[in-house]
Amino acid sequence: MKQIKNFLSRIIQEDSVIALFILGLFLLTNRYIYGWDDQHLEITLLKHLIDPTLYAGDYYVESLSRNFSSYLYPILSKTLSVEMIPMAYMILYGVVRFFMFFWLYKLWKHVSGGNRLAAFTATVSMFLLMRTEEFIYRTFSHQEFSLAIIVAGFYFFYKDRLLLTALLFGIAANFHALSALFPMMYLGVFAFFCIKDNYKTFFKTSGIFILCALPFLMWHLPHALSNQDLKPSSAEWIPLYFKSCPQCFPFYKTPVNEVLSNPFVLFERMYTYLFMIALYAAHCIFNEDFRRNAKNHVIFWVSSFLVVLCFIASYVHPNKFILDLNLLRTTQNVILILGGYTAIYAVKKVKEGPILIAFLSGLIFILITWLDSLTNIKNNFLYAWWVVGSLFPLLAFAFYYRNAPWIKKVYKFFIILPLLLTVIHYGSIHYRFVQAWTKGGGFWQLQRNWEDMQYFVKKNTPKDAMIFTPYNMEMGGFRIHSDRKVVVCYRDCGIIGFDFKATQEWQRRIKDVEEFKVFATGNILPSLMNAIQKYHADHIVFMNYNAPKIDVPFLKKLYSNEVFTLYKVIQ
Repeated sequence: MKQIKNFLSRIIQEDSVIALFILGLFLLTNRYIYGWDDQHLEITLLKHLIDPTLYAGDYYVESLSRNFSSYLYPILSKTLSVEMIPMAYMILYGVVRFFMFFWLYKLWKHVSGGNRLAAFTATVSMFLLMRTEEFIYRTFSHQEFSLAIIVAGFYFFYKDRLLLTALLFGIAANFHALSALFPMMYLGVFAFFCIKDNYKTFFKTSGIFILCALPFLMWHLPHALSNQDLKPSSAEWIPLYFKSCPQCFPFYKTPVNEVLSNPFVLFERMYTYLFMIALYAAHCIFNEDFRRNAKNHVIFWVSSFLVVLCFIASYVHPNKFILDLNLLRTTQNVILILGGYTAIYAVKKVKEGPILIAFLSGLIFILITWLDSLTNIKNNFLYAWWVVGSLFPLLAFAFYYRNAPWIKKVYKFFIILPLLLTVIHYGSIHYRFVQAWTKGGGFWQLQRNWEDMQYFVKKNTPKDAMIFTPYNMEMGGFRIHSDRKVVVCYRDCGIIGFDFKATQEWQRRIKDVEEFKVFATGNILPSLMNAIQKYHADHIVFMNYNAPKIDVPFLKKLYSNEVFTLYKVIQ
């Protein structure tokens, strides 16, 4: 019995077992979804690579196959069939999430000097409190695959294994070049300015990175340098880029003149950057462990430089090449590091300080981590104060037994209790989300029927059918489950991995069919005629309220559900 107890005690301290438990907490509070968001790009590309007859003639998918440079999809296309993709994606999602948490936990355990509670708190705070968006994406993609490798690179970066770090970042670049580029910049600046033999180490790490990223470079750079579409005039590309890729701009969809003329809008749009600056300054002032590690300063200042460069390239001297780099992604790395150090510092103060310090540490930790965005403050205000309020009875209990020999062990609940309540909070949100997804009305009813229509189209239309759908469905992605090409979708617009000529085609198509949308306000007949005559649509998906009320000679009704009706065009 004692041997079993010792064995179990040893097992639950294994990093891999803790990472598996963290993965369980993540899945309890965040739902995996197949066919969501950017997967309108990734899944259709993968299916087309597996079976080139799928989406043949689709302007968007064929442009992606020429321009999108991630080795994940060519590799998967050699190992999967189209039917295997949903199950393979779910398995890969779980696997890469596990390894990301495994390496993240090891990173924070190293940074905290082996403190397991601090490492655990820092890891789970990423998705329970800080909600670092790039790292909690709810579906599988090449970015999620690369992040597992990149986080391993961060671990070895903080362990001063710089050559291994460069190797991992170089490998990750073949799957998601932009996500790997920024950490490599941190490594390069650190190697050049912060260590002895800086030139030697800089060139070694740079050489290893380039060598490991060579497959991507050999694939992408010749095409990028020879593609004249990358050099449109400013008058052509600036408005189109702003419309199609607002996520690359610091103020997102808000025009700069509107931001600068309204201090409230300016504060809201600058909030993430101000939060980063304030949290970094607080660590520099109060956290000696953070302050003395040069890597933290390199990550912050390199990222700040890139954000400033993005501002200049967006609003002062627009530059398409710099905007294509999507430099704002680097802020996610800063928030990840600052959030982890915040959690570790809070646990340290809870452990070391008297009761009042322990209480304030837990209080400040829970409040700071909820201040990562203005949206979270608005959405979670009452819940945040409910969690904060729960700490006061714990404070009273600890104060009453302040002289007890065991009371120090209670202090850690100033950290554990908020995390536990947050798990319950997001677990309940997750449960309500699943209920809304499967049974809810409004958008979720629309989405369920959208997918139902795709499944019918896949089973009952020819493989080369051209489908005309309401172009502005929120999640788009009609191609995903239908395996059919479509006239246009509003999400067919990412200039990154999508050439400028195809983006112009997207704009033309949107203009030609702009009245055929989910909530149509004008005459849809011109859009229908353009879709049929100009783009050769042979099947049309109507919103039920907009479907023909009388028999139309050139349309034959095939199927209808709660929201949509499918017609075949009779030539």
